[in-house]
Amino acid sequence: PRLMLNLAELSCSMLAPQRALHVEPELHVPRSSAASLVGTDGRTGSSWQPRVATGLLGVLAARTALRARKSQGGPSGPMLRERKRAKKEARDRRLEKFGSPYVQNRHEPPPLTARGTPKTGAWESGAPDTENMRQGQFRSPWTGQVYDRWAPEGKVQRKTDRQGGLARARAFETPTQRQIATAVEERLADHTPEWAKFYPGLAPIEKLPPGQRRSGAQVKTFDRHAYRAGNFGDIFKQLLVHTIVELKVAKKESPVWYVEPCGGEGEYHVGRMRDVDDERQPMKWPRAEDLFSVLQEQDLTYLPPEVRGWMDAMNMLNFSDVDFEVTGDGAGKDPREDGIQWLPSTSVMALRLLREQDPVTIWEDNRTAFGPLFNFVRNWSSKFKPHIELIFKDGLKHCHRRWVQLKPGSISEVYGKYKGQRGVVFIDPDYTRGGEAERCQRIMVDLWKHWRSATVVVTYPIGPQYEKKARDFNMSVRKADKTLDLMTIEAYVENKDWHEDSKEDKWRGYGMLISQPPHTTQERATAALKVVCDALATMPNADPIHVRVERL
Repeated sequence: PRLMLNLAELSCSMLAPQRALHVEPELHVPRSSAASLVGTDGRTGSSWQPRVATGLLGVLAARTALRARKSQGGPSGPMLRERKRAKKEARDRRLEKFGSPYVQNRHEPPPLTARGTPKTGAWESGAPDTENMRQGQFRSPWTGQVYDRWAPEGKVQRKTDRQGGLARARAFETPTQRQIATAVEERLADHTPEWAKFYPGLAPIEKLPPGQRRSGAQVKTFDRHAYRAGNFGDIFKQLLVHTIVELKVAKKESPVWYVEPCGGEGEYHVGRMRDVDDERQPMKWPRAEDLFSVLQEQDLTYLPPEVRGWMDAMNMLNFSDVDFEVTGDGAGKDPREDGIQWLPSTSVMALRLLREQDPVTIWEDNRTAFGPLFNFVRNWSSKFKPHIELIFKDGLKHCHRRWVQLKPGSISEVYGKYKGQRGVVFIDPDYTRGGEAERCQRIMVDLWKHWRSATVVVTYPIGPQYEKKARDFNMSVRKADKTLDLMTIEAYVENKDWHEDSKEDKWRGYGMLISQPPHTTQERATAALKVVCDALATMPNADPIHVRVERL
């Protein structure tokens, strides 16, 4: 009531400018808004909405409430200044004693000059005498904390030290010394059988236990392509793979799934598995070394991209900065002095063009060839952008299972289910096994029904003895589905020294059947092969080479 009375008197005498507001000393203004003081009916409660004071009355009420808040306590100004001076003096004394101000880093243990020591843990017996007894930083991958050193034997770090949040211990050995000391014990404690240390399915038969079931890949022995690598057929296939993959990649940004059911070994040595007593006939002209020696002297600026890409692959394998340890025959040879030593494969040509978003799946069922292929991918994976999926299985069978039969067990463990990506399926089979032609025909026809956006390529050798088989294979694919867009590309090498009594063939060559070829494949392939044929024709005693590209 006294407050209301004073405010009423104030409102009645607002016209007198000389009069000032006077508030009794015992009156305490609440910390709520000053608008709560303006009321004449005396009602209180949450339902009552007071009028907000405006003008001079509101200003005076707010000033009164501010004075009341300031009078509730707190250190005075002289006291705050005294505390600030005391902190500054303590900091100056530490600087004079230790030479530098100490700043705590939670990633490092405190120095030996820090005051106090942990009362628990490995330091409970005392701090180390010198800095040489400290091992350094160690961040635990399990806790994420940084430790000073390993705890001594018999000491358990039950709590985290309060100095910097680090668990510290007196050093008795470094982590490297601990690994060296326990390496022998771990090796002796390892009872894993020798055959189980190999990649699944690659263990030699002599190392398998007597009761171990042998797979077909472990029992069968297949011929290696390393014996005939770098022939004219390899050059022909590598150039056309470059054409097809580059056209598919350059068309869109969407992923292109590259599939190779018969992967090979990735790279091949120019020695071709020959030894001193090898009675095999020398490889027929032209070889990859011959083409490289001719193109090395030419300006590659205006040559087709297929030729430049092939030369870049040869330079990468032979003149790269990567230093590998080469074993076996020819290990000490230098490509710069003794000529090129390594030959590319179709996988190398494709991997150099594919992007990071492009899946890659390579199958190989030859146990002897899968090991070199695995090492090649491991050694050269940093040079390729895509992630590579390697599978030690029959590629023709599992390619049909994954994209045609859609069996659950055939889903890629790396990329998951097929999600409509475009694709390139390059099949380079070994026709000496038997039944490869029928399997390739079924894959090419069925993939057109189940994977419309895929370009399927099947290679085949061609010559006078088996020309009819090659023509029958092409026509069987055409008759199986007349809606297929098919193209054949073939290259022939004539034997100018042939005569009727000659044991060699009059001509030999290689062909490629392409289903759903990209646009301008015919023009690009013709231009690239023509440049290669013209370059090889400049060599002495060169045989004529012919190229034929047509729609089937």
